Amino acid sequence: MCVWACGNSQQEYALQLQRQRTETNRMWQSSAAGMLDSSELKTFKGLHFFDVDPSYRCDARIMWYPQTAFFDMPHTDGFFRPYMKVGEVHLKVKDKAITLYAYQTEKMRLQRTLFIPFSDQTNGQSSYGGGRYLDVPYAPQSSNCVVDFNTAYAPYCAHSTRYSCPVVPGENQLEIAIEAGEKK
Repeated sequence: MCVWACGNSQQEYALQLQRQRTETNRMWQSSAAGMLDSSELKTFKGLHFFDVDPSYRCDARIMWYPQTAFFDMPHTDGFFRPYMKVGEVHLKVKDKAITLYAYQTEKMRLQRTLFIPFSDQTNGQSSYGGGRYLDVPYAPQSSNCVVDFNTAYAPYCAHSTRYSCPVVPGENQLEIAIEAGEKK
């Protein structure tokens, strides 16, 4: 089931996301932030997004794995970095039940954030071909969270060669189009 932002009207929710998107664009376009090198800044035209669609903000159930261990997640530079596969996130999007697998680094665990890399039927068409990411906050000891695809973002390596990004695991490839979040 998909939900509105807590206590906010649809209009307030859309305005909040628009402010976040504007700030993200400012960050990428700022030479002071150092996200892009000087040649990339010259050609960067800003980030583009699907229209905000509240139906892509979904209540989800987390099925935590009882024991997790670090494994080496492949990155776009060919190297591996330590992540834990911590559980499954079950939700419905546009009346379709889906399961996404959630990961964490030690830092994400301390911040109580799930990392959910995914690919969908928009990849290579209207969104970055390598997939997109979600950062999903959760409350301690909770088996519930909200997955908001409107906040899905392309990996940094989609915008700059100076970054190496986690490769989306095959198990998080969706057979539906998620027309929300960052576009290419």
